[in-house]
Amino acid sequence: MIMRLVRDPLLHVLLAGALIYLIYSWMQPPSPDNSDNGANDVNNVIVVDEPALASFIAKRTAATDMQVASARLRAMGEDDLAVLIKDYIREQALLREALRLGFDRDDYVMERRLVQRLEFALLALARSHARASEDDLRDFYAHNRQRYETPARITFTHVYLNLKQRGEAMPEDAKRLLHRLRFDEVDFAGAMHYGERFLYHRNYVERPFEDIASHFGKDMANMLFAHPPPLHEWSGPYVSTHGTHLVRVRELQQANTPLFEAVRSVVERDHARELEQRALDQAVHRIIDRQPVRIEFTVQDTSHE
Repeated sequence: MIMRLVRDPLLHVLLAGALIYLIYSWMQPPSPDNSDNGANDVNNVIVVDEPALASFIAKRTAATDMQVASARLRAMGEDDLAVLIKDYIREQALLREALRLGFDRDDYVMERRLVQRLEFALLALARSHARASEDDLRDFYAHNRQRYETPARITFTHVYLNLKQRGEAMPEDAKRLLHRLRFDEVDFAGAMHYGERFLYHRNYVERPFEDIASHFGKDMANMLFAHPPPLHEWSGPYVSTHGTHLVRVRELQQANTPLFEAVRSVVERDHARELEQRALDQAVHRIIDRQPVRIEFTVQDTSHE
């Protein structure tokens, strides 16, 4: 917690402002007319009570339940409580002085925090209205089935033949090596002793189409997924973006879409998030609609210059 406060930009701004103010006050002679101003100002009194300290704890720990924060406060020992009170008074004093000096104006960090705080409040309100019936969830699932689809996955090993190294002998080398791999019934572990070193992996376990396409190119990936070779048998040659490959597939899991009942909790979460985002967007648009906006900037078209 202490390290997070030390790295907080807002704390740096407040401390810098306090230092400037102290230097300014030290350079100015005291004024007898207003030397006691603020001492009797009730509105300027830093009140240290249970609600204030509980709120301080909640903000420090990012807690949302004030009862939990109050319980933590009451459970504190005398030493910890004294430190907490000292920290609270220090922070409140610096905060009020920073506000008095106008440090909250033209401060983007402060502006972003205010915007985020309002967004969190609007999101909490949106969540309170995010309710869905069973029919709503099933309809959402029907329109978003692709979200819950388990993609096809393939498990295989391969032997890589480098065209630059083998040149015109490549076709015969591939044919001869394929015969040897089949005759010797070379398995996953044994495949590493054949061919050349490949840029990526020798074995691929339960990899989706996108992974295979990124390593071998879409043409070879399409061949393996759309027209898979016989399982547990060396096949090829297959041509990738890197060269020629002899492949032994152990397993090919077809794409599968689970039933609604199997993913109901995930569907409910996704649907709630969509409702929350929609409600948040609507609330933001209503706020924007209430604000007068005048755009005095236009982008000049320089394409014909």
